[in-house]
Amino acid sequence: MEALVILLVPLVAAAVYLGARFQGQGIRVDPQAELAQLHERLAWHEDRLRRAREQNWDDGMIAQITGQLENTRKELVRRGAAPS
Repeated sequence: MEALVILLVPLVAAAVYLGARFQGQGIRVDPQAELAQLHERLAWHEDRLRRAREQNWDDGMIAQITGQLENTRKELVRRGAAPS
């Protein structure tokens, strides 16, 4: 009985590992769709920042939005699609 448990645990772990590995290989990403999503995110952050300044949101929130905006811009530059 103990031998069965000793053999069963590594077999289950190997099956889970291989299943996850092969499941993840089927994922394909569309670079154009990702760039479009980044441009939409950039516009959204710009709109939020404009609204935050107009409505006098607290400095911490404005700093957070500014950081997110800069991260999105950096990601676009890294992908060779500089923001317009």
